[in-house]
Amino acid sequence: MTIGELLKQYRIEQGKKQKEFIAGVVSPSYYSKIEKDTHRITAEDLLAILNKNKIAPADFFKKMNKVNRDRDTQTDYFSTEIDTAYYANDRERIQNLLKEIENSKLDKDTKATILLVTKGTLESIKKPDNEPDNELRQELKDKIFSIPNFNRFKFELYTNFMPFYDLDSNVVITKNIIKQFKNGDDKKTKMELPGLIFNIVSQAIENNRYDVAKYFIEEEKSMQTGYQNFLFKDALVVMENLVAYHDDHDSKHIDTCMLVYKNMKLAGMPAFAEQAKEFVEQYKDQ
Repeated sequence: MTIGELLKQYRIEQGKKQKEFIAGVVSPSYYSKIEKDTHRITAEDLLAILNKNKIAPADFFKKMNKVNRDRDTQTDYFSTEIDTAYYANDRERIQNLLKEIENSKLDKDTKATILLVTKGTLESIKKPDNEPDNELRQELKDKIFSIPNFNRFKFELYTNFMPFYDLDSNVVITKNIIKQFKNGDDKKTKMELPGLIFNIVSQAIENNRYDVAKYFIEEEKSMQTGYQNFLFKDALVVMENLVAYHDDHDSKHIDTCMLVYKNMKLAGMPAFAEQAKEFVEQYKDQ
């Protein structure tokens, strides 16, 4: 919730029109923009409006913090559920999440973003022979592009929807991301780089670009990303052995892939394991 939204809520609760709520403090046109979140309010003007309407500043900010905490809790819940459903390839659960999000009490902008991400997740697990929703894919790419810096949110969005970009674009973007985070202080994002690399290695193999796959596999080996992201590290072992099999056709590489496949199943990721196995079967003789 923004300051403008909370001011509007207090104003409506007091049964006041905008002019009455801010009379003698700021102009109606200025305040109207604040409620619409198209203009920032100064601390001085905010305190003056609160005092005029007998709203204790401490209560105002306490309420705002609580609403934002509730929003963050809901956002975290939906993000976790979307990820879980994605790795389980559970389309029905994702469809149900769309309804839950639509009926949630999230603010309009947050709800719109999470709905877009959820629809994008459904789009990303379509079968290759399904018709792509190019309008949705472009909307997601525009959303990613509209975020000025590669912060954590942009990193997660891009990683999830890399298949919507062509390989050459992904190579350039991924190299820049690795350069930014490989030796940086953002440890959480650094630990998630194997997932990013797994996506581009998969796409490279699909496009018969084993040179690209080898480059990024070696790039991942040079990183200190910790043990937390073992799923994608395991998946990259599959990709590395699939690339090696492409070079020498030694069956030991496929045996290693199947060993990792069994390990993924034992680790409680059967759907992801099956996808990895299908990928090996599809591309091992390419």
